[in-house]
Amino acid sequence: MRLFKRREKIPKKVTADATTVPVKVHNVRLSYIVENLQGIGSRPRQEDSFAVLNATDVRLILDQGLFAVVADGMGGMQDGQLASTRAVEVLTAAFRQLDHDGNIGEQLCEAALSASAEVLGVCDGSGGSTCVCTLLFDERLYWCSVGDSAILLRRGDGLYRLNRSHTYYNQLLLDAVTDSADAYAHPGIDRDAIDADPDGVRLTSFLGMDPPGEVEFSRRPLPLMDGDTLLLCSDGVEGVLGEDTLYDLLSLSPHAACDAICNHIEDLASPSQDNYTAILIAVRQ
Repeated sequence: MRLFKRREKIPKKVTADATTVPVKVHNVRLSYIVENLQGIGSRPRQEDSFAVLNATDVRLILDQGLFAVVADGMGGMQDGQLASTRAVEVLTAAFRQLDHDGNIGEQLCEAALSASAEVLGVCDGSGGSTCVCTLLFDERLYWCSVGDSAILLRRGDGLYRLNRSHTYYNQLLLDAVTDSADAYAHPGIDRDAIDADPDGVRLTSFLGMDPPGEVEFSRRPLPLMDGDTLLLCSDGVEGVLGEDTLYDLLSLSPHAACDAICNHIEDLASPSQDNYTAILIAVRQ
């Protein structure tokens, strides 16, 4: 967990549209404002997919919760768009069948495994996708993730990544700390070699792997608080802007935050900019 302070001036220009859905519920302490953004970057086509369910229906939010999912189709494979689309379809269908009296985290994990099997089946190994999904139910957060897309929480003075990126780089660090309490300080760990490994960005888990890769999910729900801001995003956002910039941008109103994220990415104008997609959920009293 890291703490950042405001340093950057936020651009005022607006280049992307977003949808604001304020949800106010009587006798419920918290409400939600949902925004989304998406861009193609420098890629020839859009391979990300996303969905938000129940954002405009107060009764469904009370009964079932607010569900959001972002899937990043892998551009290095032939069927990235098909993989991300099918992943979102499977995960949203699983949400509609969710047993809210059961273990929600484990059910989200099972849904991700089903999505992985479905992607493998329809793409026959030629396509894959990452995914992050969240469920806000009974004023608590449940989540699940596969791959390197991010679930970020801005709370108070901190920005926290709730899930771990499934990359070879992180696997090397995990392997290193198996024999050390501090991978950054222990003299027996060659941190420079880990940083320089050209395979560091390679995914160690994604939907469509055979055999199935790792699925990470919330073992216990996280109670939500007034002022929380959640950001589900592909690595085309989090991997480009970084934590300190995102902390600053998420201090803005939800609509302005999405505009500013798009502006920052477009201003960087990276020739290798990936597709970028995000869903922002602001929690308000």
